[in-house]
Amino acid sequence: MIHKDPTPTPELSVDTSYGSFGRWGVDGRASGPIAGDTLSGSLAVSHTDMSGWGVNTVNDSKAVGREATSLVGALALHAGDFKAVLRTDYVDETVRDGLQRLNAI
Repeated sequence: MIHKDPTPTPELSVDTSYGSFGRWGVDGRASGPIAGDTLSGSLAVSHTDMSGWGVNTVNDSKAVGREATSLVGALALHAGDFKAVLRTDYVDETVRDGLQRLNAI
């Protein structure tokens, strides 16, 4: 993924989507100054969910689905001609493949 650097002016955006196979998503981003023109920050959040396009015929559950949530935070330091950006991210993803598994004992 490519993310925008934090901006020195306040920004807020939210996007939603809906598609086939029960897919939907929400994306949001906030960015702006923290300490004058020197330090700015941003936070981006994304969540997508697809219920699946297949069916497990053994238990009649949806298969081949996916759910994912991601967070990206960034800080940008501006000092004259110097600029540094610190970025971190977190992703939680679950794939629903419809398979029954036997756990090893």
